[in-house]
Amino acid sequence: MAWNGRAHNGLLISNPLGWIMTHINSNFALFKDNGGRNVRKVLLSLRPGRKMEKFIAVTDRISQFYNASFTLLHVLREDTTDAQALEIEQTANDLLKTSNSESDLIIIRSNKSINNKK
Repeated sequence: MAWNGRAHNGLLISNPLGWIMTHINSNFALFKDNGGRNVRKVLLSLRPGRKMEKFIAVTDRISQFYNASFTLLHVLREDTTDAQALEIEQTANDLLKTSNSESDLIIIRSNKSINNKK
């Protein structure tokens, strides 16, 4: 769902989703329940190596705004070592502890990306 309003009006941001879509270089999607008016869950998927702190902070703010929970999803390559996966998990869990919203962590190992049709 995209926001059709203006990204901002003066100094105050009246359309947070529009601002995100126009100011942050990312693929952003918001899915609402069919016929629903509330957002209950937010999914944040990051590639390894991205600066998680800022993404988690923004996701936490969006989740607080909608009174929603969020899930941090990491998709790791299958050849990722157990030590690397453990480090990513520990770092993510430490950062999620700082969030004010209810949050979960999911780590999946897969070499198949969304665009891979095999």
